[in-house]
Amino acid sequence: MSKEERTNPIKPKVLREVLRLLLIPQFKSCSDLLTFYEPYLELLLCSSLGALVDGSEGVNLKDQKRRAYKVALDLYARGATLLRLMDGRGGFLLLVLREVKKMFGENFLNNLEIELVDIDRDVIFWHAKMFPCQKIQHLREDIIPQMLFSPNERMLLYMNFCGIADSFQNVIDYLGKLRGGDYCLISFSIARAAARIEGEFRSRLERLGLTFAKTETGRNDFVTYGVMVNNRR
Repeated sequence: MSKEERTNPIKPKVLREVLRLLLIPQFKSCSDLLTFYEPYLELLLCSSLGALVDGSEGVNLKDQKRRAYKVALDLYARGATLLRLMDGRGGFLLLVLREVKKMFGENFLNNLEIELVDIDRDVIFWHAKMFPCQKIQHLREDIIPQMLFSPNERMLLYMNFCGIADSFQNVIDYLGKLRGGDYCLISFSIARAAARIEGEFRSRLERLGLTFAKTETGRNDFVTYGVMVNNRR
């Protein structure tokens, strides 16, 4: 195992060869994909995100479930049928699909399409092997779309970063170009040296005249914001 693999446990490169042997079928819809994984979902999440000895949920797992709930709400509220996000291990995507089905039904879930994005080829390989679905595109590119989506588009963009420092200015530049009615979700770590970033982030949003609201998830080292353009132009 390389030094990078030891220090970056979210990157699933170490299972690359194992995944070549998996015989996960091709799914026609997100509902079919969820049905396949749902019996094992809690076990998969607890093994990767942690649970207490007595079986209760750890803070990271609670955070992901609350963020999945928020994503599901926003998809339905905006009438979005396309979700664009990153997801290293892939468990968060399954949580979102479960929340969508539970809250808004199988028909809404079956109409949902996913753009699962990462710049790392090994992560894309993992996603393609774990989530072979006709409704999911596996894209090796930056999470920030190259073309701006308009208020009438069907996409919900969720920029869910582990660390945002390297992408901070690109995110701000992107938000500065959005038009009235556009909306997106953004999450990022504020652990250790990144603690100062949240204040700078809020300050820059205020200077851009953007409306934003923080979603409380129970974590002190990771934050989630919904950001919306009102009537800029």
